[in-house]
Amino acid sequence: MSSAEHKEVRVQGQGRVVIPAELRQAMNLHEGERLIARVDDGRLILERRADVRRRLMALFVADGASPVDELIRERREAAASE
Repeated sequence: MSSAEHKEVRVQGQGRVVIPAELRQAMNLHEGERLIARVDDGRLILERRADVRRRLMALFVADGASPVDELIRERREAAASE
């Protein structure tokens, strides 16, 4: 692992944490960018909204189909069986 992947940070007033420049550069993060924060097994994870969306789509949508396409397929199957 590179040194950019492990940096110590300090929780400051009002829970503020500064992401070190090396980590921001490694993640290509820019000022004003919004991240989604979550806790997973005792770890604080920060992710871009687009990355969260891709991860959830992979979990809930079969074969890369869009949720709309999946719903239409299910409705057609239900109508055909009636």
